[in-house]
Amino acid sequence: MEVLMYFSIVLIAGYVAGRLISYFRLPVVTGYLAIGIVIGPFFLNLIPAEAIHSMELLEHIALSFIAFFIGSEFERSHIKRLGSSVFVIALVQALSAVVLVFLTMYFVFHQPLSFSLLIGAISAATAPAAIVMVIREYKANGPLTKTLLSVVAMDDAICVIVFGIAVSFVGALNNGTSLSVGSVSRPFIEIAGSALLGVAAAAVTYILITSFARSNEDILTVILAVIIGTSAIAYKLGLSYILTEMFFGGIIANTNSRVTKVFPVAEPITQPIYVAFFTLAGMTLQLDIIPQVGLIGAGYVLSRAAGKLAGCYFGARLGKAPDVVQKYLGLGMLPQAGVAIGLALTVKQHFPDIGLGLSTIVMSGVVFYEILGPLFAKIAIEKSGEANA
Repeated sequence: MEVLMYFSIVLIAGYVAGRLISYFRLPVVTGYLAIGIVIGPFFLNLIPAEAIHSMELLEHIALSFIAFFIGSEFERSHIKRLGSSVFVIALVQALSAVVLVFLTMYFVFHQPLSFSLLIGAISAATAPAAIVMVIREYKANGPLTKTLLSVVAMDDAICVIVFGIAVSFVGALNNGTSLSVGSVSRPFIEIAGSALLGVAAAAVTYILITSFARSNEDILTVILAVIIGTSAIAYKLGLSYILTEMFFGGIIANTNSRVTKVFPVAEPITQPIYVAFFTLAGMTLQLDIIPQVGLIGAGYVLSRAAGKLAGCYFGARLGKAPDVVQKYLGLGMLPQAGVAIGLALTVKQHFPDIGLGLSTIVMSGVVFYEILGPLFAKIAIEKSGEANA
């Protein structure tokens, strides 16, 4: 019962903080994160670390829903309007961050090759949750918003591939062996498996809704069950549940109007999920690690930001995207959180000699990007003229 009480505190505190911070024209997600820091173990300790750990399941569910809704941006008409530019932008911005962070770590801070490769690969990851939350809050819509959501959706897939190749290369480097086809193909297999599971989830949803669902309540029950169940299966199989839900959402978005109704039906329940998710995220931010990383931490933050900004600009120019996309997309791509943390922990597990230092630097970057990232996304949306709230 204590966990339920703590969860109630999280919801109320997050809701009040979001309302209060909106008066200062800041994104509500910033309020959720800020109050999470205040009531968490780092400051007031109203919610102890054990209770936060017991609520980790919520983070998993929240990210699954966010990924599902991002997948809806791959509806055929959206992709047709955006054209090939979105694929060019996604690739260029991800690789620009990887290369710039690698060069900074290896040549400026003289870090080992293995360390530089792995942290460079992790830098490509972007946090979709914060971006989606800001877009929802300001009811943003237009070329920048559509491009931003589509690029974010592809960004994680690119990051998984680059990171998988980097891990294989570093493993071979450490063992004094050559790269194998099996090790390099592992990330591609993970993406293919996630896609297949997403297809299966969409097929089950289609059958249940078209054959049995008679009301919005029926539809909501089906989509809740399938999203949670599919996410659990993906996790169990070692697949990316975020990519799985994106594929799932993308396929559902391209079916008939009866099935695509799941998006407006499910959307209202996401608000409390988001409030709890970001408030809990604030509780897990470790502000005390920032002084530990010093200049190298600042180097990671700045080189990643420069890579994302430059990559989005040049990628948008190469893809002949609208001027508004060229100017402001990079600001919206700065948030970084869950995926980066997960990859950093993977490095810590497989390469303990460099994993501790790397994860500390990545965590410090997450603190910075989680707090200021939503504000940058808000600035991008407002500058583009696509905010409607």
